[in-house]
Amino acid sequence: MKIFYIANVRMPTEKAHGGQIMKMCEAWANVHQVILWSPWRVNYIKKDPFDFYCVEKKFKIKKIFSLDFLPVQRLFGRSAFYFQNISFAFFVFLRLLFVRADLFFSRDFWSSFFLSLFGKKVVYEIHDSPSQHLITKFAFRYIYKFVTTNKFKARELQEKFDISKDKILVAPNGVDIGLFNISVSKEECRKKMNLPLDKKIILYTGHLYSWKGADIFLKAAINLKDDDIVSVFVGGTPEDFERFKNNAKNTNNILILGHQEQSSIPYFLKASDILILPNTAKERISREETSPLKLFEYMVSEKPIIASNIPSIREIVDEKEVVFFEPDNAEDLKNKIIFVLNNYENCLKLAKNAKEKIAVYSWDKRTEKILEFVEN
Repeated sequence: MKIFYIANVRMPTEKAHGGQIMKMCEAWANVHQVILWSPWRVNYIKKDPFDFYCVEKKFKIKKIFSLDFLPVQRLFGRSAFYFQNISFAFFVFLRLLFVRADLFFSRDFWSSFFLSLFGKKVVYEIHDSPSQHLITKFAFRYIYKFVTTNKFKARELQEKFDISKDKILVAPNGVDIGLFNISVSKEECRKKMNLPLDKKIILYTGHLYSWKGADIFLKAAINLKDDDIVSVFVGGTPEDFERFKNNAKNTNNILILGHQEQSSIPYFLKASDILILPNTAKERISREETSPLKLFEYMVSEKPIIASNIPSIREIVDEKEVVFFEPDNAEDLKNKIIFVLNNYENCLKLAKNAKEKIAVYSWDKRTEKILEFVEN
């Protein structure tokens, strides 16, 4: 089968969706011929995408022209975003309209719309709730099938856009189990990552955006006045990195490490004692729309997980796999960290349950499920 994956994403990108796209293409490429179509964009990350995401070179990446005014967005405002989006979709349309593929798979609305309007059977993967604009409703009449990463967005498609249930597949995100299931001791990982050997390490990986809830963990960490505990933040843009470092400058038990290579993340997870997933409940993207990639990565590591008690996370795990805390409540998160440390052996049983559950969330399983859905 020949598969075209169309993604209007700067590649590589420090954002998590770049890894999701590359891992999907890699999984499909184990069996099929795959081409990833992405835009020509100004990119400060110069590393090869395959190396950046620890992905085998089993598929091709081809570039499509787009009007990239995003680096000078201050001059153009929101127009820079629209110019880039529409121009990429237009040139995708020109490049692919007369090219044959067995599956056109895209997470880009405008590309999906243009190609569908002219007869291509496009499967559109939705990660954020679509707007109820008249153009969106019109486009959805022509798009062949839909993939959502959770049940909330699937219900929205049925209730707000009148899309039949048989045209929608719910397929949560996944994880490269082989990449994260490393056979290295906690002590060796700490030495490799230059982390303290004699402390309890509470770890968060990912961006430091407000909806990710990292600031809630930071507040909890500041109040963990215990010299035996170190809270570690891995990830974030340069701006957020500086902001977090400034907020934690008067503490001696918090490490703000910034963005790290994807290949190092499994070692950080294995070096930890507890993993934190602190998504906020105040924003819908976090509370209901997301399918957190870091949750699946955490589950492979077999470390106790403390997570926000919100619907998007509960769709994947429950009290048999994680310890929940009240979202946006730094004091409750602090108390749950102390609880897990004081009941560590019992919490390791939850971590084991989480690892056993992760088998169904591999990228291979996800891509197989999507192809079965498309073919049926």
